[in-house]
Amino acid sequence: WNLLFRDFNEKHGKGDIGYTPGEKIAIKVNLNNQYSAFIDPYIKQDNERDASPYLTKALLKELTDTVGINQTDITIYDASRKMGNWFYNRVYYQNYPTTPLTPEYPNIHYVDKAGEAPGREQAQPSQQLIYFSDGLTRTLPTCVTEADYLINIPILKMHPINHGVTLSGKNFYGTWIEPVVKVHPYHIDGLTMGNPTPQTDLLAHEHIGGKTLLYLGDGLYG
Repeated sequence: WNLLFRDFNEKHGKGDIGYTPGEKIAIKVNLNNQYSAFIDPYIKQDNERDASPYLTKALLKELTDTVGINQTDITIYDASRKMGNWFYNRVYYQNYPTTPLTPEYPNIHYVDKAGEAPGREQAQPSQQLIYFSDGLTRTLPTCVTEADYLINIPILKMHPINHGVTLSGKNFYGTWIEPVVKVHPYHIDGLTMGNPTPQTDLLAHEHIGGKTLLYLGDGLYG
């Protein structure tokens, strides 16, 4: 891990310093299926494919136990969706739903669209914007702009747009405050060879692709 931080910092002009205590890490998880017109996403449970709490906990164990990062310097976020209890509880507690419930990661920041459930914080807008090549602008949340590093955890899932698989570029669609759906026309246009794409705009942004230390593909389930 220290070599990974050092290599990242060298490539971004920070020198051979590795991880420095107090630096902040934001982890982008994919909770795109956490929506419903009929059931509150906080309590909804289904078989839709979303982020794995178990892979997330494995990463947190490495960051806290191996690197020595304080929980308060780590944020797990998806600014476009609510973070359901099924995910949050399995990350927060040591052995959920086994009783007694013992907190394991109580000081992590859990950031979602609404902040309307215990332990969840609402994503707050910053002054930093994403300027997409089609002319659309979107607002980055402070959990991203204030982070020193990002970790992107894409999952193996199909998307209704042309039934294509979505991975690391598309996972950053939950990295702005405004609704995601209005970027879909640009996304569709980008599927034509030679056209610009929103994924490129995101990966080229200094606060998004420029801060991403690691892409950790979640292939536990497809």
